[in-house]
Amino acid sequence: MVDYIDLEFFQNYTRSTFDATTDPTDAQINLLISLSSAEIDELTGQTFGTTVGHTQYIENPINEELLERVPVLSITSVVDNNGNDVSYTMVDRDFIKLDKKVPVTITYDYGYTTPPVAVKMLTTLYTLQKVIQGGSSGADNTESISVGPISLSTGVGLSTVVNLDTDVKKYEQRVRNLVR
Repeated sequence: MVDYIDLEFFQNYTRSTFDATTDPTDAQINLLISLSSAEIDELTGQTFGTTVGHTQYIENPINEELLERVPVLSITSVVDNNGNDVSYTMVDRDFIKLDKKVPVTITYDYGYTTPPVAVKMLTTLYTLQKVIQGGSSGADNTESISVGPISLSTGVGLSTVVNLDTDVKKYEQRVRNLVR
């Protein structure tokens, strides 16, 4: 599993510093980042890291074949049942065009060398939700505002907290749009 942001990214976004003495600690934030990244994988049914050496067998190819995992970073091999190379052309990130209509095995790397911005933002927002739900103040020396049973900390960016649910929904949709 891949973490889509790191502690530094989260600290920059929240304008807070987390270490072994803060509540939450840097170790707790790292765990929440991992949980948030896994939640995105579950939401989309895919990871946004790099997968190397994926194999796809196509028994009855047509003109253009849809690759099952995208975006394709590189194709390692396209071979027929006898192990002979088969010529191909990439049509776009989803499709390959085979020069011969024979059963083939395609081996390729797919995914993202860097997570898309929407994935990074959603990871950040999910992590922020978890910090707030955990009742932490965010970082040392922060001001809090209480409205009824809700306490908001300026340490995590007051405007971010106020719009958090709206932003989460917006970025969930953007991440879903990345998945075909």
